[in-house]
Amino acid sequence: MDNQDIKPLECSRNSAPQIKLSALSPGAELFVWSVRTWVRAARQRQCVVRLLVGRYHEIGCVAALPLIDEIMMLISAAAYRPVCIHFCNSETLSGDEHILVRVLQAIQRGQDAKAQVELSGMIGGRLNFTFRRAAGDYVEQLAAVDLHCTGIRALSLVKT
Repeated sequence: MDNQDIKPLECSRNSAPQIKLSALSPGAELFVWSVRTWVRAARQRQCVVRLLVGRYHEIGCVAALPLIDEIMMLISAAAYRPVCIHFCNSETLSGDEHILVRVLQAIQRGQDAKAQVELSGMIGGRLNFTFRRAAGDYVEQLAAVDLHCTGIRALSLVKT
């Protein structure tokens, strides 16, 4: 089964600016790839871990695998509304992917209140806290191998 076999969900909430995946920090890019791969595997009834483990093993961060699974299970079970995730080959982020990246960035910066607000339109109550705890653990695992969700690659200094 490939992408053509999966009927895509229309992203009506995609009001985010067109952010390119390649502009994200390496940790945020890994997160988005993981989310997209998880969704594809779940929809195709494939083993999620089998599709993710190679990349996490390469970077020495296999401990993050159960956390990405927990994060995605929480989104699947607790989201107030459908969450729009792009196909793996998409070069831009969906509005919801952008929200999730901003939540991870806020958590990494220690801005828990901001992360709570960012996530509140998707997941609320105690499960919002549970998501932020799992996301915080995920961000810590990535930081331990020097991958961060903050920062972007598209900025550079130029001599004027």
